[in-house]
Amino acid sequence: MPALADIGRVKVDVRHPNFWKATFNTATAQTAKELVAAPSAGEHLVLTDFSMSAEGTANTIKLVEKTASQTDIVEVIYLADNGNLSHNFKMPMALSSAVNLGFVSSVSDNHSVTVSGYTEPD
Repeated sequence: MPALADIGRVKVDVRHPNFWKATFNTATAQTAKELVAAPSAGEHLVLTDFSMSAEGTANTIKLVEKTASQTDIVEVIYLADNGNLSHNFKMPMALSSAVNLGFVSSVSDNHSVTVSGYTEPD
């Protein structure tokens, strides 16, 4: 985006041009839920942040790439009753080329997952 003039200062939009964010709320266990679709060949997803929460019942949630074969990228996180976790990577996590991002959860009770990041060339 172009810079915006503001009384002698310049404001710059610092968002990544290929930014994405996905959120999913559910009350059923997920065995391979896709959150972000695979990018085109020659590109990969880069995960920068995620948050998770569980209502009422302890739950385990993990993030995976390639939901069909489930390669773990963030190992199992054990959320307590009404527990939550928010994480911002100090160094963004690049996924493999042209694969999707998803999650797996263990309990059929309300829980949610939010992920954000950007897409870049390999």
